[in-house]
Amino acid sequence: IAFRATDADDEDAAETLRIWWLSDDAPLELGAAPDIDGRIEATSSLTAGPHLVALYVEDSDGNLGADGVLIDVLRPNLPPFAPTVAIVPNPARTVDALTASASGAIDPEGDAVEITWLWRRDGEDTEYTGTEVPASATTVGQVWTALATATDPFHPGVVGSASVTITNSFPRVDSVTIRGEPFTNGVLVCVAEISDPDGDGVVSYT
Repeated sequence: IAFRATDADDEDAAETLRIWWLSDDAPLELGAAPDIDGRIEATSSLTAGPHLVALYVEDSDGNLGADGVLIDVLRPNLPPFAPTVAIVPNPARTVDALTASASGAIDPEGDAVEITWLWRRDGEDTEYTGTEVPASATTVGQVWTALATATDPFHPGVVGSASVTITNSFPRVDSVTIRGEPFTNGVLVCVAEISDPDGDGVVSYT
């Protein structure tokens, strides 16, 4: 906070006048003296809230003069806390859609907090700006990161993030058919259709 004032006296030189500052009747040590033109400039800090700041001037005969001003020091508006981000499922496979959630993005002053989303794939921004990524967008080995940005009306966002690595999906049995004659001396044949979501060849099955 910058403090500026001017003193003057009909008999004494301006720079010889004794001055002191008070804030709410308590001494305010600014360490500034008037120059030859009576100008007084100093800076200091005050706690948040209203303050009555007064300047007292005394001449060589002990006569006093004073002036004051009421100021209200506002509390600094703080940004919201960074959100805690979680991705499910974790671990995730190529058949899984990814869903992100955020919690803990509280604003110290109680201001409304908006959460915006961005997904990155292997460190690069993607077109996904919601809480979900479809399974069709992922492949084995990719690292997907969900970034949640918490913003209040006064501050740009504070970012929280979480990441998950996409792992290989299990092969699946699509259908099983039993063929043959169901007699004691008959021959039954089991036919299975098997596929792999990642396109890997199925080496064997039992």
